[in-house]
Amino acid sequence: MITTDETASNIVEPFLVYENHKFGYIDSTGRSISAVKYAMARPFSGGLAAVFMEAVHGYFWGYIDIVGNIAIEAKYSFAGDFSEGLAVVEISDRRGVINQWGTFLDISQFDEIRKFSDGLAAVRKATQWGYISKDGILVVPPRFDGAWSFAEGLAHVQIEGRWSYIDKAGDFVMPGRFDGAFAFHEGLAPIKTEDKWGFIDKNGALVISAKFDGTNGGSFREGLAAVMLGDRWGYIDQKGDLIVNFKFDFAAPFSEGLAAVHSRGLAGYIDHYGRYVVQPEYGVATDFSRGIAVVSKGSAWYCIRRDGKVIWPSA
Repeated sequence: MITTDETASNIVEPFLVYENHKFGYIDSTGRSISAVKYAMARPFSGGLAAVFMEAVHGYFWGYIDIVGNIAIEAKYSFAGDFSEGLAVVEISDRRGVINQWGTFLDISQFDEIRKFSDGLAAVRKATQWGYISKDGILVVPPRFDGAWSFAEGLAHVQIEGRWSYIDKAGDFVMPGRFDGAFAFHEGLAPIKTEDKWGFIDKNGALVISAKFDGTNGGSFREGLAAVMLGDRWGYIDQKGDLIVNFKFDFAAPFSEGLAAVHSRGLAGYIDHYGRYVVQPEYGVATDFSRGIAVVSKGSAWYCIRRDGKVIWPSA
């Protein structure tokens, strides 16, 4: 069994930044905690970040801690983010998962694995998907054509081109078979039927009618969901009422009270009423996390606060 320590979730993790084709990390004040020097790097998760760095026999993936020190030596050909204390890695053609101390659990018998969520991870054997527990035990045998991570106790799976939801025992929890489906969030999930999107509850009841032309897959965040009608995006509440008019080229989920929206090729941030808090001037605008978002303007990347103030690069 591979043990994990998930207390790292309380750690104030640095932010990933990009400059001159290299990656580095800063804290919430904009101060660098590691030089912008990595050719490839991933965001912090579980108190560690995967970085591509020089080792004895070439360049490999390893992990650094929040002060930039090497926590797990660079020896992996692939290294993923930590989720629930485990990260997917590959080493010498072996696929496995590691904990925060680098303890390796070999799962090479599977051809693909997704991240752990609700204690389980979707795995693929040949063309079929099932689920394993954190100690590598096959809990749900491979029998699905597609399978995604659990969320709120349910996972959406595909059989013969149709989607539905299972519980952790692998049993179907609703009779519906849908043309498309995404994960549950805040008790509702987006589903597609007859080329339109609506939302169901965990009993499979259609609580918001299937009348939208798109949803960003994130379902509800902070009580609102981004949906598309025609070619325009807006936001609805959990009753299906329109809260923010269909006026954007694209709309992302809310995070920390703000959502990134795109209009005329530029992205900014709105509040729950659809009012701009950060004016649209960016090419890329990511979700806010702990009061910071990463944005781009041309080839330059910045970190901004909720009021739009740039904290990195520092003036």
